[in-house]
Amino acid sequence: MKNEKVYVVKSGDTLSKISRFYHVSIQQLKSWNELENIDLIHPKQKIIIKANK
Repeated sequence: MKNEKVYVVKSGDTLSKISRFYHVSIQQLKSWNELENIDLIHPKQKIIIKANK
């Protein structure tokens, strides 16, 4: 099992902000979460963050 964290999106969050906080790329977030539109995330949406090691 891979080391994963689930981040719950808060109002005002962007994928850019989340990617900087977790030191991962927007493309990685998009891939891990099967996001089609990186500009469209919603409060309370769960975003998977995989260990970057």
